[in-house]
Amino acid sequence: MKTNISSIDFFVDEGSKRAAAVDVFENVMKVLFFYLEEEQEGLDEEGAMEDFSDFLWDMTVSAMASTGIKILGKDNDGNYIASLKPAKSVKDFLINEDIGRDDHIFYEDYLEDLGRDSGFGRHDEKIIGD
Repeated sequence: MKTNISSIDFFVDEGSKRAAAVDVFENVMKVLFFYLEEEQEGLDEEGAMEDFSDFLWDMTVSAMASTGIKILGKDNDGNYIASLKPAKSVKDFLINEDIGRDDHIFYEDYLEDLGRDSGFGRHDEKIIGD
């Protein structure tokens, strides 16, 4: 997808930026719900679904914030234009800017970063394709 910069409506007010971020983040939360809902017990109990939804939203916001996402505007085709500046260390991000503590277990303490040539499975074309 190539977008002519002159066709971008850059967001200047907080309300537009917030609405765009919610629009994007909500998709992430819905995917997390799909994958994590089955593991949850007692979601039919009073308030449990709302608590779970709040947990998913908090996780989504933290994850997206760690990518350094800034939604800049929208083009004529309705595509959001964003910049991403991922945190160099998610562990440091979670400790310094979120709820993480030094005594928590972090991915970076146990696993290697993914290779730069990693695939995206069934979504490879959607993510990498034109």
